[in-house]
Amino acid sequence: MGLIDAGLVAAVDTAATHVLSARGIERSFGRRRVLKGLSFELGPGAVLVITGANGSGKTSLLDILAALTPPDAGELRIRATDAVADPEIARESVGYLPDAFPLYEELTPLENLRLVARLRNRSAGLKGLLDSLARAGLAARAEDPCKDLSAGQKRRLALVSATFHEPDVLLMDEPLAAMDSGGRDLVLAILGLRRGRKFGACVVATHDPGALSPVMTHRLALEDGTGEAKRVHVDEAVRSVERVGAIALAERR
Repeated sequence: MGLIDAGLVAAVDTAATHVLSARGIERSFGRRRVLKGLSFELGPGAVLVITGANGSGKTSLLDILAALTPPDAGELRIRATDAVADPEIARESVGYLPDAFPLYEELTPLENLRLVARLRNRSAGLKGLLDSLARAGLAARAEDPCKDLSAGQKRRLALVSATFHEPDVLLMDEPLAAMDSGGRDLVLAILGLRRGRKFGACVVATHDPGALSPVMTHRLALEDGTGEAKRVHVDEAVRSVERVGAIALAERR
């Protein structure tokens, strides 16, 4: 049995059809193993929150899930696509907000978002682009160079860019960093909307899981130095704690 038993996963996931499936994921840097036999499956509407100390493998896992870095071993599927064998195809279904999102500083938010739309092969008129910026509170800065934006405003633009194409899998690395209260509310609103619509799956790495508790459905705690993980499942209908192999499932009311 891997870190998560297949029968157990089927019982706790939000739907039988999995959007994101990882099995036996391994990742090492030299002799240091950061991910050891990690397995999980997420259905539509799932919001998995990943926690762990610096260096525990959170960003390494996100890079693998984004099909940017292949695992040393294991399988990864996004819908029906084998993301290890066909990473370019898999990346078309992924939106990724890394800790440092690349923006063109000399371009405006409107120009950056238009470029994202073009790269994603999404048709977007001026109104659609401006509406997206307005929802992120950036309407008044739409035509200012990004170099003149605050760190929080750049983070909001990065969030809009990562979600603009409505990806099947949304990955976020510390999305609350540099955000004011409005920006944090925007992150929660995006995750909550996807959960409520049961649209796609979200995986969020954070040092502040409490702030995401209103929207999380699963939690995975990476243990630094072991490459193993404890999986915490959040379910308002049940209150119990049980141990299954290397996973702790904690369901709370």
